[in-house]
Amino acid sequence: MTILILLLGLVLSHFLPAIVEWRRFRPWMVAIDSFSQALPRLAWSAMLGVVLLALSVTWLAGWILVGLFGHFGWLFLALVVFLYVLGPRDLDHDVGLLVDDPADMHAGEARVALRLGQHDNAETACSRVMAAAVERWFAPVFWFVLLGPGGAMIYRLAERTLAESALDDTKARWVIRLKVVMEWPVLFLVVLAAALTTDFDRVTQAWFAHRRSRLGWVLTRGLLDDVASRLVEHGLPLEGGLSRGLELAWRMLILWLVVLSLLLLAGWLA
Repeated sequence: MTILILLLGLVLSHFLPAIVEWRRFRPWMVAIDSFSQALPRLAWSAMLGVVLLALSVTWLAGWILVGLFGHFGWLFLALVVFLYVLGPRDLDHDVGLLVDDPADMHAGEARVALRLGQHDNAETACSRVMAAAVERWFAPVFWFVLLGPGGAMIYRLAERTLAESALDDTKARWVIRLKVVMEWPVLFLVVLAAALTTDFDRVTQAWFAHRRSRLGWVLTRGLLDDVASRLVEHGLPLEGGLSRGLELAWRMLILWLVVLSLLLLAGWLA
């Protein structure tokens, strides 16, 4: 059923953009801030709050729904949580605004959400779209498959805490560590998917260049910059880089879903 929930969640999120308005995380941030302030001397209290809150809420909701509706209750919870942790903004919509109608009143919001500067080039634009795909698609999918709704919720709350919460630097660093650890396998699999769906030699060159410039197997978002610099044609306009990044993200997502389907057929995925 996992692959069915993933497919249904991705389809609903894509074709029902109003779901974006439902993804509100402010109450979670208030709870995490309160938990962190209750333990002022514990540097990793915010990180602990993210993990405990995500697991306790999903476990309690699952216990209630399974008790009331059996297996259907768990399926409903899993779908709702997966829909909630995607995004929170729609990647296709953001890229579409900047490519098709950059003068639209909401294009500025899309540019900020993608972390694009006024003078960024096509390579940077491609990298930013792939990084957004990691946050909005791939990391929730990976942790949902691996740990269920609770795992996906931990990642999203960690990401939203860094984006919306007002933590001091010491406590924020622990949440950053949690997010970096959770993104490491995702980045590895995303780059592997990029190699298999585009130019394998160029992507492996980017991989080795990143490893030489960083600490061995420590993966950062800079790896996506290296990949984009080798997959985007020189001289391409910004809009071309955005479209290229979205095309790559969809290719990689389709490959992920194909692999998950094969794992399901092999009996390795429930």
